[in-house]
Amino acid sequence: MRRTVPLREAQKTQMCMKKLSELEAGERGIIHSFEKDELYIKLLEMGCVPGEPVKVVQVAPLGDPISIEVSGYHLSLRISEADSIIVTQDVE
Repeated sequence: MRRTVPLREAQKTQMCMKKLSELEAGERGIIHSFEKDELYIKLLEMGCVPGEPVKVVQVAPLGDPISIEVSGYHLSLRISEADSIIVTQDVE
């Protein structure tokens, strides 16, 4: 017997991977990985650890820098730095 999952439940379990720089103000994600090895240690020291929830608090008027909330504090990142952080988001 084949078990089917209602569409609404199936959508809750799907994850979407994006770059942190692609999130809009107010959106949340979970840090998954980093693309650039040279920024890896710097980002870890700032609290950007894989598995850590992150929220984009605000984006500057010209798009750079962005303010994020991670590990209980606010952090400003250049777009080039945010571009190297891969996050997962729930698909709603």
